[in-house]
Amino acid sequence: MNNKYIGIGVVGIAIIILLIILLSGGASDNTDTPPVSDDVEGFVPQEIQAIHTFSAGTHTLRGEIDLPTPCHTLTHDVMIAESFPEQVTINFQTEVNDQVVCAQVITPSAFEISFEASEDASIRTRFNDTNVPLQFLTPNPNTAE
Repeated sequence: MNNKYIGIGVVGIAIIILLIILLSGGASDNTDTPPVSDDVEGFVPQEIQAIHTFSAGTHTLRGEIDLPTPCHTLTHDVMIAESFPEQVTINFQTEVNDQVVCAQVITPSAFEISFEASEDASIRTRFNDTNVPLQFLTPNPNTAE
């Protein structure tokens, strides 16, 4: 009868040791490893779609870009090369809040960009320093686009 208790005791000790090993490896403070995987960091959309309007010398682009997590934020800047017609480059950049652990869930981020240039200006887009094609969408006449 004592052999039964010894066998259970050895199994119980092995389980406790295994739990200690697993918990000590999984309880890091996240300072050594980033919360976002490498494939998310290299995320670049296949294309950027925007509704484009032009009025009184001002171009306006409105759209959404899917970001790889809700922890990513979208920023942009506009560079206009002084030529005629102007050559406009819109640089989209993402930043990640690496202070929190974030689920990898595609999250749309809306943008609206306005700039002054001639009606014939050429417009191109970049995303995190990578050229990305820009597709203009037709505004829906039934909405306030």
